Formats: sequence, C-alpha cells, structure tokens
Amino acid sequence: MRHYILDYLAFKFEAFFVLDYLLNYKHTNRIEQLRKEPWFEELFQDLRYSYIIVNNKDVRKYLSKNRAIDYLRSSEQARKEFTDLVKNEHIKFSGIY
Repeated sequence: MRHYILDYLAFKFEAFFVLDYLLNYKHTNRIEQLRKEPWFEELFQDLRYSYIIVNNKDVRKYLSKNRAIDYLRSSEQARKEFTDLVKNEHIKFSGIY
C-alpha cells in the first residue's frame, strides 16, 4: 500500500512538471514568433514590459488563444490593444497609478 501511494505521488509530481513545461514551451514559442515583428521587439526590449509579457497571467492568457498571433500580426488595432494591456498590467504590477 505504501509503495502504491509513493508511486501515485511520484506520477502526480511528474505530470505537474511535464504540463508546466509544455505550457511554458508554448508561451515561449509564441513570444519568439512575435519577436520577429518590429513593434513587438521594441516593446519586449523594454525590461519593464518584457517581465510582464513573460510572467503576467492576463498577458499569458491573451497569448494562449489560438488566433492571437495571427490577429496581432495583421491588425493595428489588436497591436494597440495588446500594448495597452501590457502597459496597464505593468502599472498594476508596479503600483504606479
């Protein structure tokens, strides 16, 4: 019984890290795709915003949408909305109101 419980816990622990790795890989891959765009690279080069792009849950959620990358590449309005999202999340994060 004890062996079973340890195996179960090890499986859950391993599954958590595999899932976390896959989600981070997907997010990192999407960021790398967007870094080819000049407007995004300029935003990402600013350390204040790169931290938010990589770590903020709302920005990660936005970028996790299947069509987000295509939409950001093709729409000036989408770029403005995304840039505003990143800047607003930075303001919340830093406590500057």
